[in-house]
Amino acid sequence: MYLSFLFRIFCFLFPFQLLLAQENHRIDSLEKLADTALSSDQKSELYHSIAKEYLNVDFEKAEAYENLALKFCSDDNHSQLGDCYGLFAAIYAQTSRSPQALTYVDSSIYFYEIAKDTVGIAIAYNTKGAILIQLQQFEKGAEYLYKNLQLNEQMSDTASLMPGLQNLLEIYRMIGEHNKALETGRKILSLAHSTHDISMQGFAYQSIGAIMFNSHQIDSSLAYYLKSIPAFKNANNYEQVALSYGHIAHLYAFQKKKSLALEAIQQAIEFQPFINSQSNTLELQLYIAHTYYAIENYNQSIAISQTVLDTATILNDFYFQEQSLNRLIKNMVQLNDFEAAYNYQKKRESVLDSFLTLEKQNELLNLETKYQTEKIEQENKLLAQEKAIEKIRADRNRQLLYLSIFAIILIIIISILLVRQSKINAARLTNQLKNRLLRNQMSPHFIFNSLVAIQNFVYKSNPIQAGDYLASFAQLIRAILENSMEEYIPLEKEIQWLDNYLKLQLLRFDNNFDYSIDLDENIDLDNMLIPPMLTQPFIENALEHGLQDVDYKGKIEVKINISNDILHIKVYDNGVGLEANNKPNDQKKHQSLALKITKERLQFLNKKRGKKIFFNMKSLPSKGTLVSFSLPLNYKY
Repeated sequence: MYLSFLFRIFCFLFPFQLLLAQENHRIDSLEKLADTALSSDQKSELYHSIAKEYLNVDFEKAEAYENLALKFCSDDNHSQLGDCYGLFAAIYAQTSRSPQALTYVDSSIYFYEIAKDTVGIAIAYNTKGAILIQLQQFEKGAEYLYKNLQLNEQMSDTASLMPGLQNLLEIYRMIGEHNKALETGRKILSLAHSTHDISMQGFAYQSIGAIMFNSHQIDSSLAYYLKSIPAFKNANNYEQVALSYGHIAHLYAFQKKKSLALEAIQQAIEFQPFINSQSNTLELQLYIAHTYYAIENYNQSIAISQTVLDTATILNDFYFQEQSLNRLIKNMVQLNDFEAAYNYQKKRESVLDSFLTLEKQNELLNLETKYQTEKIEQENKLLAQEKAIEKIRADRNRQLLYLSIFAIILIIIISILLVRQSKINAARLTNQLKNRLLRNQMSPHFIFNSLVAIQNFVYKSNPIQAGDYLASFAQLIRAILENSMEEYIPLEKEIQWLDNYLKLQLLRFDNNFDYSIDLDENIDLDNMLIPPMLTQPFIENALEHGLQDVDYKGKIEVKINISNDILHIKVYDNGVGLEANNKPNDQKKHQSLALKITKERLQFLNKKRGKKIFFNMKSLPSKGTLVSFSLPLNYKY
């Protein structure tokens, strides 16, 4: 059963081998592609695929093609190098060259780690675990299998978890941990059902059946082996179908159910041509020989046992020689041919001596392998430490470089921000001074005209009206002085001031004009902000120049409304308009001064805001002038 266990281990290293080597045309196609491939790496991958096709079927050809794959693989293709060395490890392990296999699997791990190929590393850990088990280093082998499982769990690769668990199960069987083996088998079966992996379900049934047999639960063992057959048939894995029938025949023979045992043997023989592995063929033949012995068909049992002995002698396989000789001895005893039994016993003792010698050689080889493995591991640890120190130094130098660059960039950014802020502060201060100067320019302009009006009242010997006008004028002057200190005032204050101003002008002009101020009901007068005395110069111009010499009653309309988040202010008059050419030069100069001051105010105000204030002044089609402002909404709160 030991060699059967080893074959099972390597089946789960490369599960594809159970389905390969049956279609020669695939290999021919791969060879043609390899011959015509242009790049070396393409040739390497194709030769590697051919080697996998021959794995477990013809190891010599598998090794030859893998040598070609390694020859054409470029030095910087680390993942492909890991694949090549990994397949060499599997070939050497299955051809009893475990020390070489261990060296090659370490090389495989090395290249996978350089390539940061986590999937490859996980496969290599599984391979190394199986090789160490072959060298009977079960504890160390289990360690690498656990590493394999940990990586596959991190990658959430359920399919890859099962081969590693299956190999652990076989270890538990080998060391007699039947409870752990059974628990692992049931876990594999659950995973196989969840992933719909029919072939793996069959292997799980087989393994649990073997565990039950070792625990002397023959009926349970038989039930699981019977379950494995439909699973393997559905997966087209007829090699394992044959082996399962062999196990079933053995169990029926153990229960002395001769007819059922013979029926199972016939089924096993029917599927025997599908077996590719030589060791599995010999294993099945021994089951058949044992079954014939149990049903007392001694001649048939002897014939098959002799065939196994001849093949095992050619292969120099002491395990199968000893098993077949033991079966021959028992058959000869049953036939009372004690002379033949004695001769077979002598051969068996000779084989056992050779087997013991081989075991001692293997023990020495194992000790040497352990020494070499530990030596390599120590060298790898030292190399890893050196690389770690070098990496720390490189990281520290890189951090210092990054820190220096960051500090320089930070200093440059701070300098730019300081310079920029300084320019912004200077520009803001300049704008504030200029804007305040312009607002202050409005005050003497209005004061001059108002004082002229008072003078007119005095000249007309109307001191009472002059006193009333002077009192109202004082209130306006106070409002102007207060508002001139602010860039923006509430719209309510501006309306109150404008209304007071127009009332005074009515007094001055003897009610020669009418005025109205229309407000949109949606406007929040107390919260809405506008620049002070924005419309007053144009109303004053309308009174002084547009309505001065008309022979009809003048009219001034102020309309304020909100549309599309814009505050619209419009001032209408029905005067002579902008196109009148009969004005004295001093009047034209007076009007252009108001226009110039207003434009400069708006220019400075617009520099400080994202959204601009728009101004327009035009003559109306019939008569009069329209002055309009469009201001972005501005609120106190």
